[in-house]
Amino acid sequence: MISLESELREHKQQASNAKNKYADWNTELQKKLKELREEKKSWVSEAALLRTAQKETQVSTLRMIWELSLLGTD
Repeated sequence: MISLESELREHKQQASNAKNKYADWNTELQKKLKELREEKKSWVSEAALLRTAQKETQVSTLRMIWELSLLGTD
């Protein structure tokens, strides 16, 4: 009887340890997921800024080409 009780305690302890380990693992995964989402958000924002800068550069280049073409027609 004592052997069964100690075995039961041991199994309960193992189950508790496994539960705690799972909770820690899950918390760590949630933290990593949050970091990855924040990083993605940053990349998306940076990509939008780069697209805007590219469009502004294209407009400036076209404007310069147009102005130069006007100078050449005189």
